[in-house]
Amino acid sequence: MIYFCNMNYLLTLFTVFLLVVSCNSAGDKSKDLVIRPTTEYLEGTWKNTFSQYPDFRLTRDTVVFLQEAAGEKYLWSLSGDSIVFHFPTYDFAFKVYCYKGDSIHLDNEMNSNTFLRVKN
Repeated sequence: MIYFCNMNYLLTLFTVFLLVVSCNSAGDKSKDLVIRPTTEYLEGTWKNTFSQYPDFRLTRDTVVFLQEAAGEKYLWSLSGDSIVFHFPTYDFAFKVYCYKGDSIHLDNEMNSNTFLRVKN
């Protein structure tokens, strides 16, 4: 009976150890995937993971929302870790996370969206 209790204790301890080690290694890998946002990285055409068609195209200083009928160009800029879209009457900002492998994540207090690059 004592041997069985010791085995349960060792098995539980070993399981906790494996969980801690696997969580730490997963966290380290995700840090390597996030890269600093730059204008050069963000240039291109982007599609929301839930969209059927591309959503917007960023050039060096303009953005075109491709699902809008008029296809008007607006200015955009980077401010630290945020992308700011400059519309005629207001500015709209998102915190931007850039990931190796051509994906970005835009986040603000109302929305959180992931976009994939469709062509460069």
